[in-house]
Amino acid sequence: AVISSVDLSAYNLRGDPLITYTELPHGYRVIAQARENTTNRAKDYLLYGHSNGHFDLAHKAHVHFKHIWLGNLANCTCTRCN
Repeated sequence: AVISSVDLSAYNLRGDPLITYTELPHGYRVIAQARENTTNRAKDYLLYGHSNGHFDLAHKAHVHFKHIWLGNLANCTCTRCN
């Protein structure tokens, strides 16, 4: 994954800076899935590519991507590696 920008003036609801990726690590992809049991057209964007399942929130994937960039997957603390 390549980060194109980190906007320290804009934050998400958890207070983390907003991060924009220009590409994902090899083998990772985002898939939009329509929500079931809803009358609107809401979609969930899930990130696939991890051998232990998908990420349902981008901030969870960012933890994993950081360990990929550092070459330190053995110590990854993401929700899928733990």
